[in-house]
Amino acid sequence: MQCTVDKEIHMKTYAAMFLLFAVLGAARVRADSTTVGTPERVTAVRKTEAERRSAMVERARALDAEIAQLQHEVRELTRELTETPKYFDDPEDDKLRP
Repeated sequence: MQCTVDKEIHMKTYAAMFLLFAVLGAARVRADSTTVGTPERVTAVRKTEAERRSAMVERARALDAEIAQLQHEVRELTRELTETPKYFDDPEDDKLRP
């Protein structure tokens, strides 16, 4: 009876070890296959990244132009504001008041 129990424990242990090694081996193969790219995949990824980069550069240029336009408008509005009379800044200085 004792011998049968020992054999069952050893068999379960060996089965668990085999399963563990099989899972680790499969994970290793999967990791290797996903990290190492074929030349076609590498070329496709590089092309996609180049397209993304050029799109970001175009968007940045458009934003720079928009920012420059807004800065110009702010300067113009500031200039207009300094040139306009300031009736409400000092009510006592109003020449139209008696």
